[in-house]
Amino acid sequence: MHYLVELILWLLLAFFIGAIIACLLRGLFGAGSGEGMLGAPGSGVSRKTAAGAGAAAAGAAGAAGLMSGKADDKAAERAAAEKAAAEKAAAEKAAAEKAAAEKAAAEKAAAEKAAAEKAAAEKAAAEKAAAEKAAAEKAAAEKAAAEKAAAEKAAAEKAAAEKAAAEKAAAEKAAAEKAAAEKAAAEKAAAEKAAAEKAAAEKAAAEKAAAEKAAAEKAAAEKAAAEKAAAEKAAAEKPQAYGLSGPIGGKADNLTRIKGIGSKINGILNDLGIYHFKQIANWTEKEIEWVDERLKFKGRIEREDWVGQARLLAEGKETEFSRRVDKGEVATSHTHTTKAPGKK
Repeated sequence: MHYLVELILWLLLAFFIGAIIACLLRGLFGAGSGEGMLGAPGSGVSRKTAAGAGAAAAGAAGAAGLMSGKADDKAAERAAAEKAAAEKAAAEKAAAEKAAAEKAAAEKAAAEKAAAEKAAAEKAAAEKAAAEKAAAEKAAAEKAAAEKAAAEKAAAEKAAAEKAAAEKAAAEKAAAEKAAAEKAAAEKAAAEKAAAEKAAAEKAAAEKAAAEKAAAEKAAAEKAAAEKAAAEKAAAEKPQAYGLSGPIGGKADNLTRIKGIGSKINGILNDLGIYHFKQIANWTEKEIEWVDERLKFKGRIEREDWVGQARLLAEGKETEFSRRVDKGEVATSHTHTTKAPGKK
């Protein structure tokens, strides 16, 4: 609307300016005026015309100025309103843009935060998965290593056991072979030795038999001669009594504890009045000869050292043979109970 008002104002201004120009031209070119231009002689324009034109121009100018002032006021108001509207629109736009920017920034921040949280969660999940995978791989590796070590240990132990068994078997075989060889050699040597010993024994037995036969024959001859001489001597001499009438205290010593005296000889000695170790320990050569003649074992008393054994036993000591008798290991010896002389 203000554009239309401004157009009307400009049309009025143009009209007034045209009217002024028309008046000026009429004054310049009008006939018989007798006046010069602008009231000067010869100008062709009368003062009246000029004054009218000036007044018209002034009126037109005033009208134009009035119209222009009104138009300016309206334009200013319009500009102020437009400026206010523009400022308001700009403010609203700025506020909207600010709100949109803040919203966008908030959304961006929220999106970035969500993305960061998502990335952190994904990273944590990935790290957890990686850690679990690493732990599983480590456990699997450790298990595999343990199983491998156990298998290697079992294989080593098995190999060691087999080697030990093989070595033991080889050693046992070698020992058996060696023992068999030694046994065969020993048996062979024993057989050879036995054969040699048998041959030697047979030879010795033959020689011994021959010697014993000769000795027996000689002994028989000597015995017969000795018995004959003893008989003759006994007949010529009265025998001396070296024995006791009975054991001292009624208890005789076990004379079979003397090596060489059996149960039979013990009885003969008791019949001769010999009951105690002390009697035998104190025998003289003559007494030994007298007893020897009655036992008919010439030299046996001295060979078996009856006197020496009797001395030890009379002192309460022991001999190896007496210990055997006491243990009952000698069948020909026993605890002899002496009977009264003359009783059977």
